[in-house]
Amino acid sequence: MRRAHHVPGALWPVNEPSVQHVSDLFPRNERLITYLDGPLGLIAVVAVGAYNVGRISAVFDEEWRAPNWASNRRGARGDDRHYDPSPVFGKGEELMAFHLGSTVILLLEPGVRLRSDLAPGDEVRLGTELAYRTSG
Repeated sequence: MRRAHHVPGALWPVNEPSVQHVSDLFPRNERLITYLDGPLGLIAVVAVGAYNVGRISAVFDEEWRAPNWASNRRGARGDDRHYDPSPVFGKGEELMAFHLGSTVILLLEPGVRLRSDLAPGDEVRLGTELAYRTSG
């Protein structure tokens, strides 16, 4: 993991009605973004906060595990952290946790594609292969 970035924001619900009717919902909500190096290249893991999910904790950063760290930062500028040495995560190890639940968005490099049989609403279990490299 190279870096992580906390982006303060709103806590709109991320259920289907909100996603359909709240303009720019995901970029408006609070986020914790981590940048991971993996077998498919650089991946951004975006944990999106939501209504009743006022806390996302990160196992790799002691301050970001403290109770209510995010809610104490509302309205503040985001934190950008660089890690040297970089924390190392094995397959299936915990990276972050929601305190209730929300959504995670993965941003992949060019040449990496999601499996074509995945559909919105599909259950994804630990160890499920989500993407593959199509080039170089």
